[in-house]
Amino acid sequence: MGARAYQAVAQLDWKVFWLLTAAHMLVTYLGLRLAGEMHLMGISTFIYFYSTTASTIGYGDLSPATELGRVFVSVWLFPGALTFFTVLLAKVSQTSVAYWRKRMDGFGDYSAEKGKTVIIGLHPKATQRVIIDLLAGGLQPRDIILMTTKVPAFDTSELHYVRSEDLVAERDLRRAGVMHAKTVLVFAEEDDTTLTAAMAVSWLVPAARVVAALECDVKARLLGAHTKVVPVVSQSAEVVASEVLDPGISSFFTVLGSASQDVTAFRIQIDIKEITADMAYNAFRSLGMTFLGTIRPGFDTPYLNVPGDTDLTGRPLFYISAERVSPEALTDALRQQKTT
Repeated sequence: MGARAYQAVAQLDWKVFWLLTAAHMLVTYLGLRLAGEMHLMGISTFIYFYSTTASTIGYGDLSPATELGRVFVSVWLFPGALTFFTVLLAKVSQTSVAYWRKRMDGFGDYSAEKGKTVIIGLHPKATQRVIIDLLAGGLQPRDIILMTTKVPAFDTSELHYVRSEDLVAERDLRRAGVMHAKTVLVFAEEDDTTLTAAMAVSWLVPAARVVAALECDVKARLLGAHTKVVPVVSQSAEVVASEVLDPGISSFFTVLGSASQDVTAFRIQIDIKEITADMAYNAFRSLGMTFLGTIRPGFDTPYLNVPGDTDLTGRPLFYISAERVSPEALTDALRQQKTT
């Protein structure tokens, strides 16, 4: 019977629960008054006595003084108050778990969040990498809100996560915090989805800074011509993340990566011994070019800001220039550095 009563109370909503608790407190107050426990009748004193009894803290500084009062407390107050207190703990625990489970499952509401970076869409090959680069660039996990229509294959427990049936749904976009976001990055698996979602955000929040990652240059130009969205024509997660962290930098990547632009990054390798980084810096500078670096030996990774005394003999040299330098011109410039 006691178990059934506990379950019945536990299943009640908060309003009914507090009404029953208040009714129990009122009967307890009246019962103690009838028992002659006048030293417990002050409102603050009674609440203190009831709370310490219900929570089992029981400091012992207050207790019934009459025989009838002790019987009443034993028969009525102890079982009732303890039941309500236990149910209170259970309901608080259930509410907390339900709240966090709701957020973990993507049904939380972040509309009041300000200054966040909102990522809309889930690119199977790039989204996780973009997030890693954003975190490496200084953002904290709770600075990022990810809104997707599919459950990500990677861990999102440290991020804010929003699940949506449609990336253009206004209610879900608001729930994802786009109204007060610092930057909104739209990066879906397909360009058409990215295009429509970026336009939806731009329409909903005209002043928002929106970055859209696209593969198709035509769609990127279309989006840029009719909205304030910044289109990034690249599937490189590093380029996309850089544009989010440093507005405008993707245009530099585009220029440096295109041979048709005014300034481009080039590679050259020449057969000359005892080349140091200082010689390379000075030789390229004398030709009106900028030496970037080389490839780290044994790792095949870029080596930038190379220390001046580093031996570059036999290594490829990367530089920025308006035109490609000939091996002969660079060899002459390097040999001049050796004679000075």
